[in-house]
Amino acid sequence: RRRRGSVRAAAEVVGYGGPTSAKAKDISDSGARVSIEGRPVPIGDPVDLKILHPRTGEEVRVSGRVVRYVACEDGMYDMAVEFEDADEPTTCAKLGDLRAAAHARRHVRHQPEGADAPRGF
Repeated sequence: RRRRGSVRAAAEVVGYGGPTSAKAKDISDSGARVSIEGRPVPIGDPVDLKILHPRTGEEVRVSGRVVRYVACEDGMYDMAVEFEDADEPTTCAKLGDLRAAAHARRHVRHQPEGADAPRGF
């Protein structure tokens, strides 16, 4: 089973038209969903993604191909990218760390005040 996680991180898509600012929305072991403004990269075209780690600011780079895109109501496009080099151990570890950081941020943000204190003893 593939691991997938919701991620909100600044990103850049480098494709046929040069770099385009993006937001990474979801990342799995095999691909990512990114939101871009302007025209999307054509389906089948190769791209390089640069995703900024939300906690450390480290740039995680991964190559892939656009497999689909959907126009959103706000003028943005959600674009699905299938990774080509995600099986490489270092890339796989960095993608897992991105998902873990996003998961940790969600739990810290939604944790009630004082929830970190032990109870009952």
